Amino acid sequence: MATSDGALDNNGLPGKVLDFSSPELPSFVAALEGISKAEPWGRWTDRGLADEPRILLKTPIQGALVLRLKVRDYFGLNAGQRITVQVGGQSREFVMPADGEVALHYDDVVAADAIVLQIPRASAPSIADSRQMGIGLLRLAVTSE
Repeated sequence: MATSDGALDNNGLPGKVLDFSSPELPSFVAALEGISKAEPWGRWTDRGLADEPRILLKTPIQGALVLRLKVRDYFGLNAGQRITVQVGGQSREFVMPADGEVALHYDDVVAADAIVLQIPRASAPSIADSRQMGIGLLRLAVTSE
């Protein structure tokens, strides 16, 4: 449901899912920055494209919400490291698992038009592949609390 300022409140959130293995973006996502192209399993964050990976939203979100991220580490590079995820003016952290899902709870988000990740480390996999991989993104779901 849209508010008077056009933002989606938490009633408009259930079912908002971004499958990073799909080359197509879902209707609520405007663009991805600092995130590589889709592969059969998902996408890598890529510091060579942008310092901070961003998921740009077509319509701002607000209210209480939960971000559920399914992630994969790149060969232990960020395993055990703190990853920060910003929505609006709020930041939440999680400790990067080797492979798993995390749920981040946000209270009273005010008109956020992007989800921003801060990844501590990135590395190129080989001389032939110059991407600066940080973490693997498999799925993002945005739901009301």
